Amino acid sequence: MKVGEQTTLEALRRGETVVVNGADVKMVDGKIERGNLFVTEGVAGPQLLTAQSVPNSSTGRILARGRSYPYNVSECVKVIKV
Repeated sequence: MKVGEQTTLEALRRGETVVVNGADVKMVDGKIERGNLFVTEGVAGPQLLTAQSVPNSSTGRILARGRSYPYNVSECVKVIKV
């Protein structure tokens, strides 16, 4: 999804607040840990998800609650609702 001419993840990384799944979110620093909210962006657009498993150095992947697809850490941004 585009916010102007940039993707939602780019907007978050620039410190902007964006709306994802009806929630206003903003990026926060730090590693994504179990229970943290994160945003990822794929073919279906941006998604606000909750981390179920913590990424580890061997896989670099995050599992979200209720999803079977593992998300690449580099394609995710840790966020909080504002």
